[in-house]
Amino acid sequence: MHQVFISYNNADRRLVDELSQSLEGAGYSTWFYDRDSRIGFNYMDYVGALISECQAMVLLISPLSVESQQVTREVIRACEENKFVLPVLCGMTYAQFQKLAPIWRQALAGIAAVELPLQGISAIVPRLVEALQNRGIAPAGVPAQASPPLNHAARAGAGNLEMPRSPATAAPAPNITARRIMLAYKRAAHPDEELLQLLETELTRRGASVFIDRHLKPGMEWAREIEQQIRSSDIVIPLLSEGSIQSEMLSLEVEIAKEAALQNNGKPFLVPVRVNLEGRLPDPLGPILDPIQYALWKGPADNERLLADLLPAIENPPPRRVKTDSGDGHGAVPLDSEYYIVRRTDQIFLDAIANRDSIVLIKGPRQMGKTSLLARGLQQARKSGAKVMLTDFQKLSQEDLKSAGTFFRGLAELIADQLELDFVEQNWAPERISNANLTFEKFLKREVLRKLDQPLVWGMDEVDRLFSCDFATQVFGLFRAWHNERSLEPDGPWSRLTMAIVHATEPHLFIQDLNQSPFNVGTKIALEDFTAEQVAELNRRYNSPLRGADELQRFYNLVGGHPFLARRGLQELTKSGATLDAFENAASRDDGPFGDHLRRMLVLLAKDADLSAAVRGVLQGKPSMSRESFFRLRSAGVMSGDSAEEARLRCGLYADYLKRQML
Repeated sequence: MHQVFISYNNADRRLVDELSQSLEGAGYSTWFYDRDSRIGFNYMDYVGALISECQAMVLLISPLSVESQQVTREVIRACEENKFVLPVLCGMTYAQFQKLAPIWRQALAGIAAVELPLQGISAIVPRLVEALQNRGIAPAGVPAQASPPLNHAARAGAGNLEMPRSPATAAPAPNITARRIMLAYKRAAHPDEELLQLLETELTRRGASVFIDRHLKPGMEWAREIEQQIRSSDIVIPLLSEGSIQSEMLSLEVEIAKEAALQNNGKPFLVPVRVNLEGRLPDPLGPILDPIQYALWKGPADNERLLADLLPAIENPPPRRVKTDSGDGHGAVPLDSEYYIVRRTDQIFLDAIANRDSIVLIKGPRQMGKTSLLARGLQQARKSGAKVMLTDFQKLSQEDLKSAGTFFRGLAELIADQLELDFVEQNWAPERISNANLTFEKFLKREVLRKLDQPLVWGMDEVDRLFSCDFATQVFGLFRAWHNERSLEPDGPWSRLTMAIVHATEPHLFIQDLNQSPFNVGTKIALEDFTAEQVAELNRRYNSPLRGADELQRFYNLVGGHPFLARRGLQELTKSGATLDAFENAASRDDGPFGDHLRRMLVLLAKDADLSAAVRGVLQGKPSMSRESFFRLRSAGVMSGDSAEEARLRCGLYADYLKRQML
């Protein structure tokens, strides 16, 4: 663990070298990017963990660092972790800092900054050491040489100033014997071919098994063979140059490697090498490779350094958190999950997004797949060139929901953070918000829509959270007003906005005038349970734990096409190998596969006497409930039917469990 994390822009690298040497001379261990980062790591995961583990951060505040998105993320992470931050003003005054970095100013509120004098870093090191000691951070002593062979690539957005690098000290040569490595490249691209030859020769000489697609024998099904080689590799090294990043084949190979890693505990590991190329990568490479630390090669002079960077990463690939879909039914279904079932309403939603409808409403009970469908619509919008933002209303705090003013302020802050816009605190001071609606409208129109040159698709999840707020009608009335203005001014800013709104609850239970809300206009999509045929297809994707039509029908009678229950049940049958008889016997027990889900439902019913009475009446064959109770139970996913008179328990599992608990 390093005691002091140094956050900076690459243009200030010389100051960082001097600062690090001085602090290490005083006995403190330090970490800074250009010297100590390693290729192959997801930068934010890696640096986030380092900041979490360090005892203090020294932040170099300069005209370029305040503009760096990466340094901003590091500052925010340090404050979230409640780390001791020592700001050093380099070439700017405190007043300039306050003006240029409002986000930093908020994060560093109350922390005194040290100004860098003309004498340089050496003049302020005693003050920094004293501040560390006053904080109880004692020198731990540092080794003469910190860190293994390191990455020299520049952080995205942090500048690309090249600095000389000291030769690595003698160390045991990394052992890459028996490693299977694939080199992905574009044929006939230069200087890619020269680098390819270097890597093939050097990695093979050290005992690795290296595959290049020119090794394929004539007449082989090369596409199938390439996929097999990628999936069987330990490491895939894509060579990224101006020419190769436009290659569809290289993109396909990287996508196959990502897919294989999702299915195989992170393997193969992607270790990108950039060939005289920096900055963000185009789609589809960017989303996969941009977050991963890369090695940079500009020519033969970089050969030794490149190998020094690559070999440790090949010997000990960085542990990478791989988001996989376990198929257990919990949460949104990942975009690349094989367990996602397409329903009739999917295409309606995707068409509405493609047509840039003003308002698209997705309605369905809890755990119906609303968020999963929204994610697919937003992904389609991204691919078509639209700007996308997603607001999950669950992320708003109780403080945000106190009033319309605090709500719109919190919403604006979430949007600014997501789109990486400046959030001007003083614009939202209580004394300046005489009309919260207009203030937010100005923000969205001036700071978001007018600064974009493409359509904006705004996904809103869990908007039900607003229904019980006193100002709900005010908020939804504003959304409706934008829809109306779009009709009146087809070429205005609102013509580029699509709102995709996800909700479970019936709006009419809470909103007095639906004509002043978005819920009776636009494209309406109501999600339905899986059909028997869709459950059969899902069973096939789980390798058919249910055998034959009889077992499929019994399972369908039990879960009733409930998407969560169907996925969770099939996952349990596949995992446990239980027979359907045993599964049915355990299904409605508190300690069974659905125990947590069923207990949650019972607790919610127990909190409301009217809803409990309504369910008890249906169980007894004497349904008698108000329209409000019916809609609330249907929104919660407990009941199904078109009216209170036709209400029924949603599935056999619920009927069995609630009979035992409530009668």
